[in-house]
Amino acid sequence: MSQPVAVIGANFGDEGKGLVTDYVVSQAKGDVLVVRYNGGAQAGHTVITPEGIRHVFHHFGSGTLLGAATYLSRFFIVNPILWKKERDELRRIGAPELKLWVDPRALITTPYDMLVNQEIERIRNNWRYGSCGLGIHETQARNAKFIGTNVGHSDIKGACEQIRRDWAEQRVYEMTEERPSSLFRERIKSDTLLYNYLNDFDEFLAAVNFTETLPGAENVVFEGAQGLLLDENHPFFPFVTQSDSHEVREFEERRAATGPNRR
Repeated sequence: MSQPVAVIGANFGDEGKGLVTDYVVSQAKGDVLVVRYNGGAQAGHTVITPEGIRHVFHHFGSGTLLGAATYLSRFFIVNPILWKKERDELRRIGAPELKLWVDPRALITTPYDMLVNQEIERIRNNWRYGSCGLGIHETQARNAKFIGTNVGHSDIKGACEQIRRDWAEQRVYEMTEERPSSLFRERIKSDTLLYNYLNDFDEFLAAVNFTETLPGAENVVFEGAQGLLLDENHPFFPFVTQSDSHEVREFEERRAATGPNRR
């Protein structure tokens, strides 16, 4: 594999992107970097090894079980809670050493984005969008309208305190014109929730390497997060996940301008 390969589904997802990524990595000669260039933890790419080991990838590239490294681009949305859960599962099933790079500009989801997402869906009742409840759109909306949080944020605790105090309840009302439930208010005020999240975020920071450019590798595979018909620029929006499936172009254009990035 001398040229970069992009794995992109053309439908609504479930096209086998994880399976294809795993196959492409298996055929590569030399080290491989899998770039998760869009989306976030809502993408679930299933790989089953010849030995019958099964894993659904969310943060790590689908070539991880073959030893490939992963790069989370600045367009990827990191969820420290679900990252930790996946890391622990990969360790449990005996995955090779986990090699993970991340662009510090990548957005991060807070538990409040997830709770807002889930509360809005609850209030919609029969008019639900069918959201997976992981806060992808809410993370984007909050970053655009209120306070931004990314992997390189200098005070994530302060940001979370602002979000739960000045944003979460108001956001639910803005989207539904209804006050959130008492259970929702109780959850966002939970200090246990906040400190567990901060611990997960600290573990994420300690486990990754930071770079705004692609790490050097002999082979690069771009793994798309969702089918093109779920793209935010498609007429089906807003009944889709807010993610641009074409963001791989920036990497391709940069690589063409600078030449291959090898060690």
